[in-house]
Amino acid sequence: KLLYKKSLIKKYIESVFFLHQDIRKDGTIWEQTLLMLAAGLAMVFSTGVAFYYQQTYGNFTYPFFIALVISYMLKDRIKGLIGMLFVSKSSTLFYDFKISVKNSLSEKIGVIKEDFMFLPLKKLDKEIRRIRLLDRLVGVTEESLNEHVIQYKKKIKIYPRRFKDDLPDMNIHGITDVTRLNFSRYIQYMDDPKKEYILVKKGEIFKKMASKVYHLNIVQKYYTKEGVTYSRYRVIMSRDGIKRLEKIETD
Repeated sequence: KLLYKKSLIKKYIESVFFLHQDIRKDGTIWEQTLLMLAAGLAMVFSTGVAFYYQQTYGNFTYPFFIALVISYMLKDRIKGLIGMLFVSKSSTLFYDFKISVKNSLSEKIGVIKEDFMFLPLKKLDKEIRRIRLLDRLVGVTEESLNEHVIQYKKKIKIYPRRFKDDLPDMNIHGITDVTRLNFSRYIQYMDDPKKEYILVKKGEIFKKMASKVYHLNIVQKYYTKEGVTYSRYRVIMSRDGIKRLEKIETD
């Protein structure tokens, strides 16, 4: 009980150093508008087909009934395909989530936007791709790496003049943002942490045990006032956890 209450008091006292977040999906109104337009276009198609066959075969006829059913089947597919096309094209303009940053007075002082997707290595930024392939083995191409690439983007925008009484000093250039990467889900798909291998030395064969490790490459791209900066890290881990972390030179 003592440790629990101590933890609560600690969080309460240190809450002045942290900002509150309100997480919502980004571009919701725009996405729903596009889906509504897709439904309208599909409805125009099905209504046009219905009017045409009604004038051709008349009401309450089998050909008109069949044409009406087929047009409504196509309408649903057209609606889905056009909606997917609109949303995929608009994904470059919007992020997955829009986070409103608020101070202790519940006043909005900034916005954070986050985006997450899987994509092929060849669709990454050229400089990021170059940094990733810096220390590859001779002859190893992008295709032969056969890697799964996760792209995570975050955009932070703050309004220093809105800090008001919380932080009277208006000379604020940024906030501290902590990004945590959780690798625990990867561990369950890894092989046994120890593997036996054969070593030939001076004509003799030896059996040795070695750690079965995996490499996770992290390339970071930051936009700053001085320009764009890059950094790269390699996380070497096995099913037992992280072995070590290496910083790779990007030059």
